[in-house]
Amino acid sequence: MTDLVAEPEPEPAPTKRSPLPIILGLLAVVALIVGVIVIAADGDEPGTDDPVTLIGSAPDAAREAGTARLTITMAMSGGDMPVNLDIDGEGVVDFVSGDSTFEMSMFGMDLEMRFLDSTMYTRMPDGRWAAMPVTMAGGATGSFAPNGASFLETLRGVSDDVDEIGSQQVNGEDAHGYRATIDPSRALEKVPEEYRDQVDASLAQMGEIGMDVLPVEIWVTEGGLPVRMVMAFTTDLFDMKMTMDYTDFGLDVDVEKPRAEDIVTVEDPTELQELMMGAGAPK
Repeated sequence: MTDLVAEPEPEPAPTKRSPLPIILGLLAVVALIVGVIVIAADGDEPGTDDPVTLIGSAPDAAREAGTARLTITMAMSGGDMPVNLDIDGEGVVDFVSGDSTFEMSMFGMDLEMRFLDSTMYTRMPDGRWAAMPVTMAGGATGSFAPNGASFLETLRGVSDDVDEIGSQQVNGEDAHGYRATIDPSRALEKVPEEYRDQVDASLAQMGEIGMDVLPVEIWVTEGGLPVRMVMAFTTDLFDMKMTMDYTDFGLDVDVEKPRAEDIVTVEDPTELQELMMGAGAPK
């Protein structure tokens, strides 16, 4: 008689976390940073006497130009994320209203995202649009919600330790480059008392994943117009590098709201992820 030995059951393969909620969470973090900076703004007129004021006034130069085309490339890796996740997107942005629209390719899907009236609309593979409201710290909404314009607004919180990179042609423009860091906690002491608890809690959440400060590289023209912005950092969850190129300043931007019958409303990134997974996004 032969002894039968049961073979051990194979261990389940580790589940890869979808990068979608992390990407959307990053947008929320940017909104928090912008919110702190905007709330703490003292109303001083921007200047270009030194690199710090030149960088800090780049959002105003963009607003003066009105609109631009924005090309985004993003690479993420680390932790339980898929390795070398590359994301590419292109669209247009209105720096005054914050309205913008992007077509993006990420984790095997082509997505379209529109930011309009403090709402982010994401077109899903089945043709429906998921509408998620976006706000900044303090509960205010508008052009400072996380969109193509708000990334530039973070430059208002640039620290004093600015290093010059040099000059070169960027997107067909003569530009000068700088490396600096954005530290939203520096603005906390200027935040009105009614917002202190909320902003302090938001900064603590950022610190929990290692995003106390954001390294930034910015390329501006002689007049201070931003033509390239690079954010690269390491958190406890992932490594990321994002490059934003701004071109064709002053072009026409008309962001159309999706048809009401095609809209599904969601409240947070997790709900959006679940909806998209049900529509064909990878888990």
